[in-house]
Amino acid sequence: MNAPQADLPPASTGRKPTSAPLSLRAPLHPRPVAAPGQRLALLFFGSYALIFIVIVISVWALVARDRQRELARQQTELVSLARALEEHVARTVGHMDSSLQFLTRLLDNEPRISQASVDTLSTYARNWLKSAPHAAALSITDAHGQPLLLVQQPWLRAAANYPPVAVPAWRSMPDAGMRIGLPIRLNTQDGKEWFIPVEQGITGIGGKLIGIASGLISTRYFEQFYHDIQFAPRDTISLLSSDGRLLLRYPTVDALMGSDQSSAPIFGSSTQSSDQSRSLVFSGAMQIDGVPHITAYRRLSHYPLLVGISRPQDGALANYFEMRNRVVVGGCLLISLLALTGWIIFHDTRQRELDRAELSEINTSLEERVSRRTAELEQSNRDLVGFSYSVSHDLRTPLRAINGFAHALLEDSGDKLDAQGKDYLARIGRASVRMGELIDELLNLANVSRRPLNVRPVQLSNLVSDLFEELRIAEPDRVVKLHLQPELQAEGDEALLRNALSNLLHNAWKFTRGESVGEITITAHPTPDCMNYSIADNGVGFDMAHAKRLFQPFQQLHGDQGFGGTGIGLASVRRIIERHGGRIWAESSPGEGARFIFTLPHRVSVVRRRRREVPLGPETRM
Repeated sequence: MNAPQADLPPASTGRKPTSAPLSLRAPLHPRPVAAPGQRLALLFFGSYALIFIVIVISVWALVARDRQRELARQQTELVSLARALEEHVARTVGHMDSSLQFLTRLLDNEPRISQASVDTLSTYARNWLKSAPHAAALSITDAHGQPLLLVQQPWLRAAANYPPVAVPAWRSMPDAGMRIGLPIRLNTQDGKEWFIPVEQGITGIGGKLIGIASGLISTRYFEQFYHDIQFAPRDTISLLSSDGRLLLRYPTVDALMGSDQSSAPIFGSSTQSSDQSRSLVFSGAMQIDGVPHITAYRRLSHYPLLVGISRPQDGALANYFEMRNRVVVGGCLLISLLALTGWIIFHDTRQRELDRAELSEINTSLEERVSRRTAELEQSNRDLVGFSYSVSHDLRTPLRAINGFAHALLEDSGDKLDAQGKDYLARIGRASVRMGELIDELLNLANVSRRPLNVRPVQLSNLVSDLFEELRIAEPDRVVKLHLQPELQAEGDEALLRNALSNLLHNAWKFTRGESVGEITITAHPTPDCMNYSIADNGVGFDMAHAKRLFQPFQQLHGDQGFGGTGIGLASVRRIIERHGGRIWAESSPGEGARFIFTLPHRVSVVRRRRREVPLGPETRM
């Protein structure tokens, strides 16, 4: 049986290698900073800057729009409150005006104010005060400023401090209508309070001024209105005269009562009587306290008065500020998230560009090394061809000379040699013949590795039948049964596969020589990637401990048992199977025969490209 013999080094050709093998780990050039990476960085930062600007502009526009909306909403609300305050003031002042006009009508066209008239008016005034919570007092003075009647609320304790009316002003204009004076401060049960005086002239016969009717409007009544309407905590209400004097402010600031507020924007506006023109909304720093406010003014249509509702801008825009902070924080988070995402994408893309550049450089360097290695391989192949030529011609000549002279010596001088000498000559002849056989096998092994594959479909069953018939003809006395699975096919080089099957069948035939009936079984079964073929016999077998030497050249496991062989056959089989992209291994036990299994891919060209990726099974250790 042709068995791999011991782990011997391969025979030397006597030639030195033309050059040392190149290292696949040749040093690479330093990684360059690729120009595409710079363009990518510029593109990334330019795009991010554009997105940043768009987001900032969008956030600014959104914030500005929401601020305008909130301002408009607050202004609308303040105008509505100012309208309500205007109605309240008009109703209060109108009620006082109606009462004073009633008093003056009772005294019109009389030469003077009599005591009887005063008593009648006193009764009316007391009854009227009981139903007028906004009024603090009613009084009548004569044309000389002497008080004739004073009726006041019980909680007012400052009648003596009630200042006299401006009689000279009324004498010049007795029919000027109702006049509203500057606010005054008087004592009450709860302390000092501010009151607004209202006066009406009384004319007698001939339109002569005979007296003045006056009343006090309590600011407490407006405070009650302030709480009923439920203004915002920092809202203020104001009442101004037509010449800009502050008549009322709540919350009250004593130092401002009666002060000149004519610089307010409302005094420079139109005085038309339409409802829209009587309203004015102003945003800015108020003259009162210097804090930015939103103020809505309203002109009374029938009285020379103005009302105002004022609200601090920070309070009015509190919801806007909260929303603005959320929008700004959201915009910052969006910008940060885009920056992080963009940086990750940029870093990944840049790394890919650098890796691609490095791979390109490696490929270029590898192509150069492959070119040099290919040139060396071609030179090595030429040397191998030369070696084969030398072996087939130069070595055969001395072998033929040795064999020829040995035969000549035996024929010419055989009678002069003893039995031992003749035996020596016979051994020389047999050794030269064996040397020739070894040379033939070496040449065949070299041709197996060097010959290009001619891949085509091959009928293995026909090859096996032909080869087995040749073996039976060579030894007709042997009884060997062949169990061949029909229709065995493969894809490969027919000549090489014939060589491999010939060696495997020859081994099975040879090592079943000791059996009365030899049996050789050839089967196959498919797998997803390849076809597994098995050649089994019932011969002597071998110990699996030596299986690793089985497919090595010149290794024979049974070389001393008379089976013959050169130790090259199984090495050739292994090279043929591996060139087809398959693998081969053996299974055996001493005395129980041997089984050789080899694989061939379904399509040789495909598997040859993937052969390095297929992990070898445990049997490859043999």
